[in-house]
Amino acid sequence: MTKKITTSACMLALAVILSVFTLPPQAFGGSVTVASALPVAVCALLYPTSWGLLVSLVFSLLQMFILSRVPAPPVQNLLSYAGVVLLDYIIAFGVIGLAGFFHRRMGGKIWAIPVSVAAVITLRFFCHFISGIVIWGVYAPEGQSAAVYSLIYNGAYMLPELVITTAAAAIMTKFIHNIVKKSG
Repeated sequence: MTKKITTSACMLALAVILSVFTLPPQAFGGSVTVASALPVAVCALLYPTSWGLLVSLVFSLLQMFILSRVPAPPVQNLLSYAGVVLLDYIIAFGVIGLAGFFHRRMGGKIWAIPVSVAAVITLRFFCHFISGIVIWGVYAPEGQSAAVYSLIYNGAYMLPELVITTAAAAIMTKFIHNIVKKSG
């Protein structure tokens, strides 16, 4: 248990550090990091799904509080604020903890590591996309649907985030696979 907690704490620290290094701000908002979700996904690959989800929950809280990304106004009301916390943080970053679940469902094959990482980053995009429709859609330009607005806004930063994180996972696949094999 001590090894699991220590490994997870180190991976969370690395994830927070990587979250600080971002590409120039996106035109529509959001941020593209240097594969900040990858260390959290590695925890999810190393340990049972429940532990991966716990680590990703902690990561979501770190995103909100330490990295000063607490939802900023203007949300319409307290319910919208709660929706942002849930959809854009708790659930969106929480799904990263499912990387191990997907990897195990694909038989734990080496090629499944970047595929699993891509799957959880895609799930994160869908959380932001839904939030963009349900909560942030009121800010869509006149004549533009909330869905198109959300797709453009969230796609502008989540697509590069998906590419960077998946590429990093692909580059490190053999290394990650060896760690996962040793732990299992």
